[in-house]
Amino acid sequence: MLTNYYTLKALVSELEGKIENAEIIEVFSQNKNELIITFSLDGVYNSLVLSIDPANSYLFLRSRLNKSKQNSVNLFSSIYGDIVSKISIHPTDRIIEIVLSDEKKLVVMFFRGESNICLVQDGKIIAAFKREKKILNNDFIVDKRDFEINKYLRSSDELITALRTVKEKNIQRVFNKVLPVLSSIIVKEILFRARLDYSRSVNDYTNVELEFTWNSFKEVFNELNNPLPRVYYDNNKPAEFSIIELKHISKLDSKTFNSINEAVIAFLFHKKGEREKEKFKEEFLRKIDNELLFYNSSIDKLKEALSIDRSDEYRKYADFIMSNLSSIQENQKEILMTDGEKKITIPLDTKLSPIQNANVYYEKSKKAKELFSINKNRLDNVISKNKLLKKIYEEMKNTETAEEFKKVYSKYKTDLENLGITESEEKKKELTLFRRFIVDGNFEVLCGKNSENNDLLTMKYAKPEDLWFHARGAGGSHVILRVKSGKGEPSKRAIEEAAAIAAFYSQAKNSKTVPVVMTKKKYVRKPKGASPGTVTLQQEKVIFVSPGLPKTQ
Repeated sequence: MLTNYYTLKALVSELEGKIENAEIIEVFSQNKNELIITFSLDGVYNSLVLSIDPANSYLFLRSRLNKSKQNSVNLFSSIYGDIVSKISIHPTDRIIEIVLSDEKKLVVMFFRGESNICLVQDGKIIAAFKREKKILNNDFIVDKRDFEINKYLRSSDELITALRTVKEKNIQRVFNKVLPVLSSIIVKEILFRARLDYSRSVNDYTNVELEFTWNSFKEVFNELNNPLPRVYYDNNKPAEFSIIELKHISKLDSKTFNSINEAVIAFLFHKKGEREKEKFKEEFLRKIDNELLFYNSSIDKLKEALSIDRSDEYRKYADFIMSNLSSIQENQKEILMTDGEKKITIPLDTKLSPIQNANVYYEKSKKAKELFSINKNRLDNVISKNKLLKKIYEEMKNTETAEEFKKVYSKYKTDLENLGITESEEKKKELTLFRRFIVDGNFEVLCGKNSENNDLLTMKYAKPEDLWFHARGAGGSHVILRVKSGKGEPSKRAIEEAAAIAAFYSQAKNSKTVPVVMTKKKYVRKPKGASPGTVTLQQEKVIFVSPGLPKTQ
């Protein structure tokens, strides 16, 4: 019933005020057969979730759904920034059109076995969610059904004659063939209200009895066009979704909703809830396990570094040189020191005086001591974090129900944020403020949306060591490539992908090759009194790239 024609019709009506005049921010997929389109309207972000899975198709609008860092694919990138001018549904078929400001349109088709989402321009398919290679550049032709339901509303004779002429005998299947725009559950309801057994043959009933179906059909049809969405529950589990009252399952508990969209979400999220919670637990534990591996590796490296403390060695060298100043000749390359029974050769820099050589070793001793102290603090910190994370991991692993897991999660919420396992509220806010991408090496890229937003990104959210990008000689977005300590430096590919994003969100978007300047954020300055988005740079480097967005997220 989730993609029944009348459900979709009511949903489209609700969506008009939510997505018409909205800007398309991103389109991506991170689950099989599911497409997510994120819109921005008056500063509010929403995501349209579309599933064309034959066994589980649906459509609903929710608050912004952020991409997962892995297993996410960007799609239909050519419509990013486009404005939705209209959303509509075909008069008698499950075909939804989202018309865009640049004369393109996204067409969503909920067809049995042939469902798809296509981007159409000038009557041609220019991109598709499924089977793109097969249908790309084909004429977009939909075999729209010539079906007029109103003729069956005008007269009982029309309906009864149609029912009698179908070769199929089972009355429910006969109804489904005569009224294909209705779902099986709706047909059951019509027959129930007519007090007919939907398991029997149409030939078992007289025309007078079949006329009862006409009356119940009119009644149900009126309710379908004046929907009151509800979800039916069996033992507190969602059993059925409907936009009308289903009297044939009235024994079940039900809950009504103020909107179709709200009811769809309630039905889907409750139905999938336990499975999703279990999946979340597995993925979350896997994430913690990977972090523990990183901590263990860091501990080993730091212990190895601490095993080599040369501060005392360098200080002895310096003291020995100072004690033997008079015996060191000009241009002498080394001096021999006896330490107990051990003889040590101390290298000397011939360009420096003996005292300067001693000072070099004193400085090395100082730095080695400082590094030892830093590494010791790092080791203590990593061991402490590792211990805490192990504790969290064990408690989460031993939970048996979703509620138990939720309690442990809530208990350690702040700790998980501090450990970088989960995102803080500030981070979540950041994700709504800027465009976000993941490039090679799982590095995060943030992209400004306008001049004021560019200033906010660069001057408030970017860190000194982050890499900053902007198309050279063209207006466009500021782009930040996040550089996290302990994660290593971004690869050449990651840098090129970030530069390509900056080129894509610039006035040079349509050029084959775009020069993009790159520097560290700490070399970006905002001149006093400068207009929004205006900055000055130091130590910039120019990269030539083709505009584009990362294919995988």
